[in-house]
Amino acid sequence: IATMVGRLLETSGTDKQVAYVDELRSESRISWPVEWCLCEAEEFRKVHRAFRDVEMPGLRKRLKLAYGGPLFFNDETGASNQARNIAFELTLAARMVNGGEEVRMSEHPDITYMILGNPLMVECKRPMNRETIVRNLLAANRQLSARFANRFTDMGLIAVSLTKALNPNAEAFEISRDPESAQRKAREVSDFCKKVMEAVDGQLHENVFGAIFSYSAPSVDWAQNAVAVKEI
Repeated sequence: IATMVGRLLETSGTDKQVAYVDELRSESRISWPVEWCLCEAEEFRKVHRAFRDVEMPGLRKRLKLAYGGPLFFNDETGASNQARNIAFELTLAARMVNGGEEVRMSEHPDITYMILGNPLMVECKRPMNRETIVRNLLAANRQLSARFANRFTDMGLIAVSLTKALNPNAEAFEISRDPESAQRKAREVSDFCKKVMEAVDGQLHENVFGAIFSYSAPSVDWAQNAVAVKEI
């Protein structure tokens, strides 16, 4: 697994990554749950790309913590989820940095970046099951509310990963066998998010302008010898 992570960090470009996956498959080294390890390694490659030349207080500590969780996604429990929780924060911040934004990371709020000179504070949540999603959303709202100093300029956003909560069995999209699996899951996630927002309607601080939800899983297409991250 360590070799896979290292090789993916070294590659730059889809062709090289697909070639590496093809090499693994030809040696019969790809199997569930290694698919998840490959996809999580790809996420860390994006984090590495974003922060390799960035000096940020606490970044090194966060990276070490993010690498410290259970090896396999399906082995994660409530007692060992800190690593992937932090990895979600890092991945989200990396997307902002790779998109040209300047970000700061701290304990609370998890991420801050500036919009027209005003701070957007982002609290990240990664609930372990669907029954706690609304509770996590409201907890993030309280954390943001406690840090608003200026009701006219401070803004908040809640970022929620649904990957663990909606996929406790660590299922992958088997594109070769079921080409519509990703589309069905996208509709399911969209409908679920609408229900969550209906449940918290009127309960969010006026400076919290909403929530963003994410869901990701390996997308496996053996016809193309490809394993990729499918994000919804």
